[in-house]
Amino acid sequence: MYAKISKFVNIEEYCANFESDLNKDEKAKSFWSKQILILIDNFVKQIRSIEEETDDDNKDNNNHETKEEKIIKFKTEYQAKVNKLMEDPTKFLSIRQLLQLNEELLKKYEFGDIWRYHKLEENRKALSLLENRLQEVATNNTYSRFETLFYGLLSANIFDSGATAVQKILKENKNFNFGDAMLKVQKRPWLVDNFDSFMDVLLQGKIKCITFFADNCGIDLCLGVLPLIVEFLKLDIKVILCANSGPSLNDITINELINVIETAGEFCDLIKSSYENRNLILCENGQYGCCLNFLEINETLLDLMISMEVDLIVIEGVGRSIHSNFNAKFKCQSLKLAVIKNNFLAEGLGGKIFDAICKFECYK
Repeated sequence: MYAKISKFVNIEEYCANFESDLNKDEKAKSFWSKQILILIDNFVKQIRSIEEETDDDNKDNNNHETKEEKIIKFKTEYQAKVNKLMEDPTKFLSIRQLLQLNEELLKKYEFGDIWRYHKLEENRKALSLLENRLQEVATNNTYSRFETLFYGLLSANIFDSGATAVQKILKENKNFNFGDAMLKVQKRPWLVDNFDSFMDVLLQGKIKCITFFADNCGIDLCLGVLPLIVEFLKLDIKVILCANSGPSLNDITINELINVIETAGEFCDLIKSSYENRNLILCENGQYGCCLNFLEINETLLDLMISMEVDLIVIEGVGRSIHSNFNAKFKCQSLKLAVIKNNFLAEGLGGKIFDAICKFECYK
């Protein structure tokens, strides 16, 4: 397995650089010690918001616990585990570890995918707008078209269930939509802006096959990612589009991704034909959280990347491209795309909330 991984990263360097140790940054540790408690409360609210089962179904058959009793245990254990991690300054502590506790404990207490209904509805709404979005970006100038597509992807990445600032916006304005998001996102030059360098490589025909790690469902995937994927396919670039193996927040899972692509293919011939002839391949990434550890990706995906000679890795979203992998180096071209959705992270990178990251690097 590591022999395959080493074709894309230097394993020792990747381990040292793909995520930061909060125990070496007291300011960051202090922020996340408070932020994670807010997120835990949000997770609990989401569990409670799921439509109640019948009284008979609302009790666990094995130990007769009610849903509320399990929620209290979930919250108590989550907080205790966070406290334990925070109390030991000698051990490595990352944002990924704090967030991954959510998936572990949701599974332990058998809550399943607590965003499943939300994701189904968001995918349905966003897919109904995809055809119009594809028409909107169909300009003749390749540079302008891709610039519009990148703006669109970055704007769509705002729609993140794990972002407290975004949830506040959505609570205050239930009609907040893709167009509103485009007005919020930073205009170029972005905080990290390597778009022109990326376009130079793209227009020289140096990209033949892409592995794309997608982030959220709904607007993010359907109006942000898919229009960009369509343009890559138009240039005869093969795409391996990756989704989580299991649920995490409103991140897209592989089963949901298959449903979205099959539906999109009903009104986009290129998506349909590319999916059928395997120029567009869907693959699970082996991850069950909102970050990305390349050392733990699915072996089937690795085999695909090797056999198809992937020459560009695209990583989308704050969790996958900033909380993890921001400083990671790959043995091929890489592109990291995200919109920053909290002030603390933005200030640490020298920017402000809703600034954009477009970090393109060539392997040297």
